[in-house]
Amino acid sequence: MDKKLKKKSLCKWSKSDVEDNWSEMFDIVGKSKFMCERCLRSARLKGNLCKPEKLPKPA
Repeated sequence: MDKKLKKKSLCKWSKSDVEDNWSEMFDIVGKSKFMCERCLRSARLKGNLCKPEKLPKPA
């Protein structure tokens, strides 16, 4: 994975970033625990989003 892409929040990934780094994308979003308040993308770790909000546990 590109060093610049590692430092970028998932919210700022472009469509081509996602297409070129599919396996890394899967690692980031698999079993998501957080969602960005701004763009509604989800991630497993809080640090991957620009405005993370913890998702409620499923009932």
